[in-house]
Amino acid sequence: MAFPSIRGLAAKAARAIAEQVIAIGGAGPWSRWGGSGWGGRPIRTLAPGATHDWEQEAGNLWQNSIVALCLAWIGDRVARPKLKVCRIGRNGVPVEIPGHGLVELWTRPNEHYGRRTLEKAIVLSLKVDGNAYLWKRRDNAGRVMELWYIPHFRCRPLWPADGLEYISGYRISGDGRLWDVPKTEIIHIRDGVDPLNERFGLSALKAQLREAATDNGAASHTAGLMMNQGVPAYALVPDVPAGPAFQAGRGPSDAQANQIVGEWQDEFSRDGAGGVAVLQGPWKIEKVGYSPEELMVDKLPQQAIARLATATGVVLMSLGMPDPNKTYANLGEANRTSWGTIVATQELIAEALRDDLITEVIQIKGRITPASGPLALVVIYDYSQVAELQESQDAVMTRACLGFEKGLLTRNEGREMVGQDPVDDGDVFASDLAAAAAPEEPDDEEDPAAPEEGGGEKPGDDEPAAPAKKGWRWRY
Repeated sequence: MAFPSIRGLAAKAARAIAEQVIAIGGAGPWSRWGGSGWGGRPIRTLAPGATHDWEQEAGNLWQNSIVALCLAWIGDRVARPKLKVCRIGRNGVPVEIPGHGLVELWTRPNEHYGRRTLEKAIVLSLKVDGNAYLWKRRDNAGRVMELWYIPHFRCRPLWPADGLEYISGYRISGDGRLWDVPKTEIIHIRDGVDPLNERFGLSALKAQLREAATDNGAASHTAGLMMNQGVPAYALVPDVPAGPAFQAGRGPSDAQANQIVGEWQDEFSRDGAGGVAVLQGPWKIEKVGYSPEELMVDKLPQQAIARLATATGVVLMSLGMPDPNKTYANLGEANRTSWGTIVATQELIAEALRDDLITEVIQIKGRITPASGPLALVVIYDYSQVAELQESQDAVMTRACLGFEKGLLTRNEGREMVGQDPVDDGDVFASDLAAAAAPEEPDDEEDPAAPEEGGGEKPGDDEPAAPAKKGWRWRY
């Protein structure tokens, strides 16, 4: 008689619970808003404490100068770790499976771009939206042969209006058309869960809309001043009471105003900065707005810049910029901190590949890789060859020598730490070497100076015993 497995019993219990939930409430514990249509978030809400639509004001977050620098820093390094597909050995250590089809597909996802380009695009979507989407292109036999990145604003999940299914498919938009595809055709990489709709991820940058608008405004103000060669905005106000030239106090006519503005711009903006203008009629000049010093354009955006960089996970020092809030001992320490966001992002990618791609049959140039269960294999990134995450050679040498001296490491273990090959007699501790260097003890326990039995008199009680030879010690 065959007994059911634990996994089978667990699956049966899960189905029973799901059936009870459907029978009681008609849906799972997730929201149903937006079902049977465009799977979007609820109506956009304003930022906390705001009455202005800062999302529209901030624009595309990846076009902000600071965010773009952070994304570029991440993108330059994201392809340095090695992607591996591994099985778990008996001792729990991952054992790499060389030449796995998933690694080859990820290295060259399609004929137009490679892994670096793909991962840079995924990082952009995850950082600015919390969601990244990949489309699986299949061959005639239904095997995955290519991967294509879909921008986050062109893909959304779908679900039935009754909420019986968490996600039933995805809708892709492009060129004014919509395509609905099954959920098996999309790899959805999400960063956390958006409480307003559990089917989406969450981006920390979306909470920095005002900071993005602040930085954009500071950059525009500075650029405007430089375009005018540092000349701020002024207003020319008539300095005389109403007269025929100004049509009974109404100011100059449109033609007169346009002529005056043109003359002023010709003389004081761009290459004409510093010129002299002679305008007809009495005028007085009134400054409009504040000077750069009054606006503190060199200080006000600093907090906004720091928050934008923090939301992307990159330390400003790694970008070569001053950080008003954090200081690091050196650039290496700052870079190791910034690498944390790359590691976290690649953990999300590896998890999605394990769940949605390793379970597929993969075909790469005629070579077939069979599907595996999501728990049979693991997808990991190897950071052992990333120089910015490694210790300095001096620190490694010091740690290896100290471990050997304190008896924690053998000689060969210390040599391995510093990149040296093992030696034949190197599997010893420092204490073993010290014991081997000590002088040997005699094998017999008798005093070699004492006479043999019956061969003479023993020393009397009043006579001193013969001293031991140098290098010997008595054993009791």
